[in-house]
This record gives sequence, C-alpha cells and structure tokens, in this order.
Amino acid sequence: MPMPGGQADCQERSIRVASTFLERTGQRVDAAIGIGPPALDGSGLSRSRDGADRAPRVLLANRGARRVATAEDVHVDALMLDLADLAAARGDVATGPVARLLDYDARHQSRLVHTLSCWLDAFGDVAAVRPHRPNTT
Repeated sequence: MPMPGGQADCQERSIRVASTFLERTGQRVDAAIGIGPPALDGSGLSRSRDGADRAPRVLLANRGARRVATAEDVHVDALMLDLADLAAARGDVATGPVARLLDYDARHQSRLVHTLSCWLDAFGDVAAVRPHRPNTT
C-alpha cells in the first residue's frame, strides 16, 4: 500500500493499519498480514512483495498470538522455513540424535521432538517451556 513519509514512519503506520484491520475481522478468519520493507521506487517493489509474502507464512506456521509482522521481524524464522522447504525438496531425512527421537516418538506415541522444539524456541529457558500450574496443596 503506498505510504508517503519516511521509512520508519511508513512501517509504523503500515503496522497500525494492518492491526486495525485484523482487529475488525476478529477471530472469524485465520489471517495474518506481512509488511515488506518500504519500496522507495519501482525497483524495490519485488523485494517488498517478497518480504510481505514471507511474514504471514511464518506467523501462520507459528500459530502465535501475533497476526501482523514485518519481514524484518520474522527474517530468521523465514529462513528456517526456507531451509525446511529445501530439505523436503531434496528428500533429506533426519539423522543422528533427531532421527532417534523421531523413531522413539513414533514407537511410543510420545512427543520428545515437540518438547525439544519448544525448549529450543525458548532458548533453553525451562520455565518458559513448562506449563505453570497453581499449587494445589
């Protein structure tokens, strides 16, 4: 969407407009909006569009509370999704410790790989991963 003004101001206004739009739609629609880097001229439109397309893919894959993001906000997560796509396209399979965890999960109907993923997402902060339960004693 065309926005007059400086780059930082444009991005802030874009986030506000997108957030307001999604607030109005409520939770009826599983939607996310990505905001690409500002395109100062016609040659930057392709890069902006690419960034705007990548951001909602990350938001929808993570199923988090966020529904609006800039390409800059989700850059690393977008790269990880691209890497997963590349591995799938090449037919790569897990090996080593991850393969053993996947095998264990399949045989025992457990969720060790999911737990590992949560732990890595929280940068090893166990308190952030473990659900908090009130003391019932």
